[in-house]
Amino acid sequence: MVAVLVNLASAAEDPTPAPPSPSDVVVMEKILVEATEIHTTGVFGVHDRWIYVELPDCEVLSLTSTEVTLGASRHLANSLDLERRFVPARYLSPGVVPDTFVMFDHPNSRAMDALVPVSMEVSDSTADYGKVGRNTMSIGGIDTSDYDTHCVVQNRWGNNFPWAGDGSGHGPIPAGLLFELSRCVPALPLWYQYGFVGPCGMLSVRSVSDGVALPHASWIDQETTDSILKRWTKQRRLPEFPPLQVLFNKRAPERRDASIIWPSPEWMAEAALFLRWGLYGANEPMKTGETYTDPVKHRTAFEAFVERSRTEKVTETMFRECFGFGYAEAQAQIQHYFVYAARQEVIVPYSMFPDWSPEPNKSKYNELTVRLATDEEIARILGDWERMQAFSLKTTKPDISDLFLRRAGKTLHKAYEAGDDDPSFLAVLGLYDVDVGLKEEARKLLTQATEAHVRRCSAYVSLAQLNLDAAIALFKPGDDRLSPAELASVLRPLFVARKIDKLASEGYQIIAQAWSLSSAAPKRQNLAVLDEGLSLYPFDLNLHLAAARCYANWKYLSEANSVIEHGLAVAEDNSKKELVDFKNSMAVGRVEEAISTRR
Repeated sequence: MVAVLVNLASAAEDPTPAPPSPSDVVVMEKILVEATEIHTTGVFGVHDRWIYVELPDCEVLSLTSTEVTLGASRHLANSLDLERRFVPARYLSPGVVPDTFVMFDHPNSRAMDALVPVSMEVSDSTADYGKVGRNTMSIGGIDTSDYDTHCVVQNRWGNNFPWAGDGSGHGPIPAGLLFELSRCVPALPLWYQYGFVGPCGMLSVRSVSDGVALPHASWIDQETTDSILKRWTKQRRLPEFPPLQVLFNKRAPERRDASIIWPSPEWMAEAALFLRWGLYGANEPMKTGETYTDPVKHRTAFEAFVERSRTEKVTETMFRECFGFGYAEAQAQIQHYFVYAARQEVIVPYSMFPDWSPEPNKSKYNELTVRLATDEEIARILGDWERMQAFSLKTTKPDISDLFLRRAGKTLHKAYEAGDDDPSFLAVLGLYDVDVGLKEEARKLLTQATEAHVRRCSAYVSLAQLNLDAAIALFKPGDDRLSPAELASVLRPLFVARKIDKLASEGYQIIAQAWSLSSAAPKRQNLAVLDEGLSLYPFDLNLHLAAARCYANWKYLSEANSVIEHGLAVAEDNSKKELVDFKNSMAVGRVEEAISTRR
């Protein structure tokens, strides 16, 4: 997931900012980085000791008051608990490594306000979704993640009431929920993920007297929605939305603002509308004057479509097999549905949530414990965030990426030199060393962490890749195969990782490459793990290529052809070239040549 600056809904009054400067955003992020020193003396903010709260699936590290920390932590836990209930449990995939939520407070000042130009000020428009503005510095947050974990860092100054705000579960993006949805394998369609948590998403929920209210349907922003409804009321003109099938492409149309990359506002709005229509559309008339659709039949069809979209390329034929009609009819239904749903909230009764209550004094998270954070927790959480933030900005903002990377090194090495040898900390430091190219140091640290059974899959995957790279570096002409011991050093960490959590696609690709280079021929059952990987990542063409090459290398040509054909069936037209080239090389008996070019 890309790093984003998460817009928050409330905003304290700010003094008039200084004239904008091209480097304003750079300076703002520099202050955010330097804010998170392991030990402060009160210069940054009014609190000088980091405190810690443990939540289900999340760690909170705070440099704010105990009251604000507890209030934000309760809200974070309660919100994510509620939002998870709207998503089928089989689609939720919290990481084995807890997410992290970091809070601090920095007083507002003219100097701080000058760090963000007026021209970048945030409005409520979806068109500005994810964009940084003057107010986001005082009560904003940075949201970033890697395969294992997700982190939000937020400045709480001026937001002293005890709830956490948008970036932690409510508002424009319930970021923790998006991370869970994005980890599901086989992957959920992007439109399904953003339909829940995008700016027009289903989960901008609020409590009402008899239940939880999901928002009215909307299109991009309230002004655009009102305009659509006005045209419908006066002229009976239905809204015109982009073709529905655009939603089903594997890549969404993008909007880029500085370091921020989001699907386009129109795409996210249609994703939310299609999801709402699929889940609740049968409870409301699809067309004016028509009878209601059978709710059970409609929702069953929608759920079948979601499931098939996880493993099949979406075509109109497949869509019709699920719903009984094609794209044109669906588009017409959704247009009619919108003008109704834009005026109606969906109320989900509290009886659907028997162990959840909107009343703070009845929350099961009332008895949270706050304590001083240990040096290990501070270094691990802050260093991991800085490391992930550096990686996520590497392409879009390399100067800021370097700044975060230097800060991560300072944070982590200071703790390491002080004797920190906790396996979770060593794993983070090892991953940092991978990021900066210190391969031997990384191997040492990751070996130590994995031998201590650290529960972080990326540590095992990175170690396997480092061991493979080290073995390949020793290859000589005529001696370019992995010995059994070298093969074991690559495979062992990956098979341990499979028992801890879902193995990333990169892990299966490493397995395929290692077996391709093995000096000992694998039996067919040795390669069954590749079939597992392909079933979990059916659209990953890099994995298809790696698996096909491995099968072909060991003369399992039927399996190689099957993998290639499946890849060609699910691939977008502009991404098929390598698969086609390899298929052609097999057809003319040049398998070894094709494989050797990939070493």
